[in-house]
Amino acid sequence: MNTPISFASFNSQASTYDANNAYLLAQICVQSYRRKQVEKLGGKDENNDDWRKRVKQEASAWGFASDRVYCFNNLGAQAILLSDAEKVIVAFRGSEELSDWEVNLNRLKNQDFCNKYNLCLHTGFCNYLNNIWKPYKDPQGKTEAKGIKAILQEEMQNSPNAKSLWFTGHSLGGAVAVLAAATSIFFDELPFEISGIYTYGQPRVGDLRFAKLYNSQLKSKTFRFVNNNDVVTKIPTWAPLFFFYHVGQIKYLTQDGEILDFEKLNWWQKWQEIFIDVIKDLREQGINSITDHNMSTGYIPPLLRVISEADALAS
Repeated sequence: MNTPISFASFNSQASTYDANNAYLLAQICVQSYRRKQVEKLGGKDENNDDWRKRVKQEASAWGFASDRVYCFNNLGAQAILLSDAEKVIVAFRGSEELSDWEVNLNRLKNQDFCNKYNLCLHTGFCNYLNNIWKPYKDPQGKTEAKGIKAILQEEMQNSPNAKSLWFTGHSLGGAVAVLAAATSIFFDELPFEISGIYTYGQPRVGDLRFAKLYNSQLKSKTFRFVNNNDVVTKIPTWAPLFFFYHVGQIKYLTQDGEILDFEKLNWWQKWQEIFIDVIKDLREQGINSITDHNMSTGYIPPLLRVISEADALAS
């Protein structure tokens, strides 16, 4: 969106679902993508330097100091980290290039995580996170080369006041956001709490044992948005020797733009909602399994409508 994003309404102390936070984190997910055919670049696509410069400029307009905005990029993995006196937000870029879909399809179990907790995770997602979570070589010597983990620790610890921590991402980025949260708590055992994980159009990350371990501490803080018939939320289903399972709480976006707490519905209501949306799609233009995955047109409008209606009622 071209309209500046205001973080004045972001609730850094939220311990449950927050509609304003959901909308603002979704907007950050959009900004994490490089843009195509940018007018001021002569109609060319953004390269990594253009992307980094724009993110810093736009984050300054949101209220973040440019030197507290970090843009990570290594071996195709990308993320942005925003920090101020109250919070740290880490947003992972979703599927953008052919190599990203190769990551999505590389679903053999990851041995590093299996060995500690006897569980199975998606190898492609693990490799993507590791490429920017740990230190990496940067030809320009950017601070970000220390990796997300090191900068996250610095930003969380070098502050007179306690900060809240948020992970977010769309598509592939949502899966990596879940994995980053799990890594922080279970694998690296970082000494701070996570306030919220908001994902949009997220594929599955690991097996049933991972889902149970993750949900034991992070389910109440994880909000997984599924827009109507978004096909990406249905993959992957299986890998050799194990099946994939989802984590967190489902926020289901109907074709009419209503946001439902899916887990609060009974099985009949759940079936009805999905069945009705499929029938509507078939009547109008076929199943929108791909277009439903789009962030700007599929996920953000319902989120914006909710807070706009709330503001209208409050005024």
